[in-house]
Amino acid sequence: MAEILGEELIKDKGLNVTFIISKFPIDESISDRVIPVIVFQTEPTLMRSLIKKWCKNLSMTDFDMRTFIDWDYYKERVGSSILKIVTIPAALQG
Repeated sequence: MAEILGEELIKDKGLNVTFIISKFPIDESISDRVIPVIVFQTEPTLMRSLIKKWCKNLSMTDFDMRTFIDWDYYKERVGSSILKIVTIPAALQG
């Protein structure tokens, strides 16, 4: 990753990578669809190039992260968390 993003972006000890789950490339596993959020903080030309590479879509023209976030993945995660919050206390009382 250092070669792609540059040493200055990842020089800190204890690197903590925050990422989003993209819906592209379609039919890839979740781990193959992660995009580090730091990519969106790079110079625009580099950012567009990296997004195209990660999404495996060289003709991509819309680089607003809201357009390629896998919203279904996140809805499923929130639903699962809500279910745990409701069912675990109910099971402990029953």
